[in-house]
Amino acid sequence: MSTSITLLSDAVGVTITAPPVGGIEIPLNVSRRLTEIRAGMTLKSYFLESLGNSLIGCRIELSRDLFTPTFGTLIADYFSRGVADGLNVSPGKTFTEADEAVFNNVDQVFLIRAMIIGNGVLSPIVRSVVLDIG
Repeated sequence: MSTSITLLSDAVGVTITAPPVGGIEIPLNVSRRLTEIRAGMTLKSYFLESLGNSLIGCRIELSRDLFTPTFGTLIADYFSRGVADGLNVSPGKTFTEADEAVFNNVDQVFLIRAMIIGNGVLSPIVRSVVLDIG
């Protein structure tokens, strides 16, 4: 059984002004969610953006510290497949015991967020970001 966590869903979308290559968090931290992740769970992310440009991408990050978060990569950068408002899908990832150890999280409750990646010039409208955990 899998769970879908919606990090952003807006038919009009949120304009991300000239996101840099290193990525930028969606404004006002609106994509932040708490979720439980354990070793052996599989993860996949999806996003929709307006431009359909392969320079626009998404990364999902997580932090075990809920009060002063220090984020690390949960799902590595994946990019638009070149279709405006098309569904862009990350490669699947299995969360391992080594991942748990890196984040040193006994409770397995993490703060996650979406980062939008660009080229510092283009300004996509992001309409949806979803994380599937199974």
